[in-house]
Amino acid sequence: MAAALPDDQNGVIGDLAVGGGALLDAAEDRFGSRRQYFATDVDPTVTEALSRSRAYWHIGRADLLSSASPKMSCRHDDACPQPTQLLLNPPFSYRGNRGFHSTLRGDELRSSRALACVISALDRSPMALAAVVLLPRSVLTSEIDKRAREAVRAVYSLELLAEYGRGTFAGTNASTVLVRLTQEPGVRRQASLEAVIPPFVRKATQSVELYRGTTPVHLSDSGSSPPVEFIHSDNLRGGKVAKASRRTTRGRRIRGPAVLLPRVGRPAVDKIAVLDRADEVVLSDCIFALKSSTLGPDELRARIVENYSLLEGSYGGSCAPYITRVRLEHFLSTVGLVPKTWS
Repeated sequence: MAAALPDDQNGVIGDLAVGGGALLDAAEDRFGSRRQYFATDVDPTVTEALSRSRAYWHIGRADLLSSASPKMSCRHDDACPQPTQLLLNPPFSYRGNRGFHSTLRGDELRSSRALACVISALDRSPMALAAVVLLPRSVLTSEIDKRAREAVRAVYSLELLAEYGRGTFAGTNASTVLVRLTQEPGVRRQASLEAVIPPFVRKATQSVELYRGTTPVHLSDSGSSPPVEFIHSDNLRGGKVAKASRRTTRGRRIRGPAVLLPRVGRPAVDKIAVLDRADEVVLSDCIFALKSSTLGPDELRARIVENYSLLEGSYGGSCAPYITRVRLEHFLSTVGLVPKTWS
């Protein structure tokens, strides 16, 4: 991460959720005594340990998620410097789906925990012209982060540097991205997510119909009328919809060709599946279906698969991953597929 910091600035490199200090250690290895180093953390045992092992750093206390916490509380013999660059690896996980509050340039925002920590660090570091940040990939697309993303983009340009799969880093199972935020003094940028989206996903727009299955598995028993196949997520295999043994008379019937993907469960490329038969089927409430009048099902699937990393990042949840209709519509719009309700 330190390698992604611009080398054309002098000043102070800060990490406001420093933990063991690994990010600033890497920065020090690169820049040495040309820079100063500023570290804060909410945990007093962390800051006390760093005060002993890295006495030449500026070290203080800060709770990035508490409005009651002082902006910067440094050691009594050390004036708090203003970081001119930031390295941030904020905490990701939390229970439930609640939002966290932060403020950026006086704008009150609500977002996921990770983005709230980043925004708080940026707001407490008004002199910082660059920040390199590791974030859950979902921050780029999630509905809860939408307004906060736009607020950040109004002040900073955002550059996607790298993407990492689930489990790449110890202690987190989330897919992650490395982004660089930069700003020019006195320049307020027009809010737009276009800069966050990698160029390869920008395509000519095509209209697609979107349908969510509505029949729960436990209500799929057959009635008196002739039954049809009941497609559940375990029928999505190897990019195709496998023949289903369960049949039902309940729920809305649809016909292929179409592309199906799971609404609930760990996402995988082979679960983005083509329904290539024209017989009527009923979908479980764990499945979304897509079809297009201008793209064949294989071409539609290919468009989704080539942007799979963005789709995977749209799945959230602290237990079984899931994707909402709003998140899926946002992903589709991002990759040039304009969703409308299945007629």
